[in-house]
Parts: sequence; structure tokens; C-alpha cells
Amino acid sequence: MSDLFVVCQSATYIFTLGDEKFQVSSIGGVSHESIIVHGRYTFYAARDGYYAFDGRDTFKISLQIQDYWDQISEANYDDIQAVVKGDHIYVYIGDITNPTDSSETLQNVLFDYNVLQNNWNRGKLGTNATNLHKFITTSGEEIFMGDDDGNVYQMFDGSGQQDGADYESFIETDWSYGSGAGYMDDFRELWGYGNYLSALKASYKTEERQEWKEIGELNEDTDVIKFHTRAYKIKFRLAESSGKNLYELLRLDVGYMPAYIRNEDRTR
Repeated sequence: MSDLFVVCQSATYIFTLGDEKFQVSSIGGVSHESIIVHGRYTFYAARDGYYAFDGRDTFKISLQIQDYWDQISEANYDDIQAVVKGDHIYVYIGDITNPTDSSETLQNVLFDYNVLQNNWNRGKLGTNATNLHKFITTSGEEIFMGDDDGNVYQMFDGSGQQDGADYESFIETDWSYGSGAGYMDDFRELWGYGNYLSALKASYKTEERQEWKEIGELNEDTDVIKFHTRAYKIKFRLAESSGKNLYELLRLDVGYMPAYIRNEDRTR
């Protein structure tokens, strides 16, 4: 290793053994504990999101969770922790206000970024994390966390995430417009394709109905959930609670039939 990647508050730099310094990005970092390396990428937390540096360019990878990231307070930036295992990066951001319900506090929030699939899941730890690191055990590299009471927990050991609390994770899609933004559709089916999808609970919300409504579970690696709602646009959440985050969602397809055009005379 001949170069050193240095994250400062207002920029990032490369230092060489020859005492040369090169600025590689104007995006600075907020927590040294958030800096991790996976393959050719270096990841780190900034005020406005989580970033990756590929040796030349710096780009934000956390757009899917931007609403949540924006809720991190200035006082909590230093507490952001990150650790990598396999192709998953786990980013702990602590307590935040629920971006969809300002009366609710989401506690001990842990995000799981799948590098290969480029998606994020949101989980909850059973206690706060002051340290999040990997250690070598007899079974290989494992993730451990410590809280501010001096307790140390092994995560993802199959018996629950830690301290008896399962891992609560979900995938939330963007809005789907079916026939198009100007059409109301009858949404009827949700097809899921992937691996380990058993007991993955599905919910939806629409432009007209902002609360999540459960519609059933996916129980096979290729499965369909039948439901019915009429809406201009729809989004889905697929969630599970378990000791391990195993599911891999490869594709979602939505079945629908056009109902009518927005502002059309519905009596015709």
C-alpha cells in the first residue's frame, strides 16, 4: 500500500510515501468510524449521504435512503459506524425522527447496503452501538458491537441479531405509475423473483392512501400476491424479521389494468 486515503471535514485527499498530497474530492467526511474498504471502493459518511470513492471519482450511493439520512442530527454525525461483511455494508446512524411521521423516533437504526444489488435495507438494533467492528473467531470473521453499558454482542449468529432482538429489514420501492402518470389503474398482482423470499411480508401505499396496507407474504423464490386497489401511483414495502438478513430480491413486477385518465368524466 503506497497511498493513504485521508478524509477531512471539507474534502478528501490522497497522500503518497513521497509526501505528495492530492485532493480527490470536495466531499468531506463526518466520522472516521464510517470509513471502510470493499474491493476497489472506499466508502465513508458525509453530511448529506454515504459516498464511495473508486480511485478516481466520488459518488453518492445513499439516494434510496436520503429521507432517513437527512434526519441525522449534527450532534450524531460523529457516532456513525460502518462495517463490511461479504458484500454487505452495515451503517449504524443511531436514533432519528421518522421522515414519514415526525411524532415517531426510530431507535438504533442500522442500514444494510448490498454492494452487488445496489439496494438498502433498514434494520433496528436492540441497543445502541458505540463500537461496530469485525473480529476473527474460530468460524471466521464475525461482526461484534458494543454499547455504552460495556456489553459486547455478536451479530447475525442465527439466534437473533443481538441481545435477543431480531433483524427487522425491508426493501421499499419507488412509486410505480402503471399505465402512466395521468392514468388511474386497478393494481391486482405483485410478482416477486429472488432467493430466500419465504415469509417476506408485502405492503403497499398509494397517493390516496398514505398508510401502509399489508397484502400478504411471498412464500416461494418466484411467487405472486393477489390484491386489489385503484390508484394513480403505488409503492411497495417487503419486510421480514429474523436473526439473519437472507433474502435477495432480484425483480418485482406489478400487474394492473387501466381504469381511467386523471380528471376524466368517470360517469362515461
